[in-house]
Amino acid sequence: MVEHHLWGIAQRLGAIVLVDDLPELAGQDQLLSELRAGSVLRCSVADKSPHEMIVECVQESMEMTGLAPGEIDAVVHATGADIRSVEDDMRVIRALAAAGLSDVVPMSVSLNGCASGNVALMAADGLLNRGAENVLVLHAEFVGDGPRLQPPAVAVTGDGVACAILSKTTRNKPSFTLIDGFARTSAELCDIELTDDNLGEYIAATLSGLRMTAATLYERYDLKPEDFKYLMPPRFSGTLVKMVALATGFSDQQIFQANGSDVGHIMTADGLIALKTAIHHSQIAPGDLLLVFGVGTFSWSVACLRVD
Repeated sequence: MVEHHLWGIAQRLGAIVLVDDLPELAGQDQLLSELRAGSVLRCSVADKSPHEMIVECVQESMEMTGLAPGEIDAVVHATGADIRSVEDDMRVIRALAAAGLSDVVPMSVSLNGCASGNVALMAADGLLNRGAENVLVLHAEFVGDGPRLQPPAVAVTGDGVACAILSKTTRNKPSFTLIDGFARTSAELCDIELTDDNLGEYIAATLSGLRMTAATLYERYDLKPEDFKYLMPPRFSGTLVKMVALATGFSDQQIFQANGSDVGHIMTADGLIALKTAIHHSQIAPGDLLLVFGVGTFSWSVACLRVD
């Protein structure tokens, strides 16, 4: 597989709100206690329009890379929303046009849950293999009037945008080399209606799916969990993230983000936000391998990256 480079990672978040102050959780003391136990303490709530946040994020990414609008050959847009509407697509198209990318039509990826984040990288990688030079990857997540809680106390969903550019070459650093990505889905899980009675069965099936997805990568590249500097899972409850680490062979010390205490679970954007955070806090060095996980209700994805 030809290796391509991820750079120009930008993000836009809203106001950081305590989960205790979310209207839908008012008076639910037991649930709030469970969230606190998993270190789910805050989430990002949009304080600007989605249009403004997408435009600002895309423009920042372009400025970071020094690429002109005419150098972007394609856009891959990912969302973890269960239902993506025509209005969602129109919002993205209008925002891209406002950011100077009016001639680039976005390809939308919608695989239930945050697994779409890595699938968008895989799609962008495929476009580069077919002749593109630079592909913008855009993750935009907005809850709107919908519920933020992902039961049972798994996560609290936040609003936010993250984007980056996957290219054949880069002009500056920081950047990452995309080694490969894999995704799996489960038809069986599609038919399960999650209840308190089958929660244990569902979690077991989910962890099994994660294990198999990671194993595909390990086997293809002769890798082991200890070869990685960090596991970068979705911003779930710390309790669930530790279960994910155990299922995939990682130690607790390798977990980069053990919980969603800072900005909440921004669905598909979690991976890029984690990479940007690692850069900001100088927690990575050239040559480090990183494994980014995405998990949906019936889907899983992984992306393996190396720090350039």
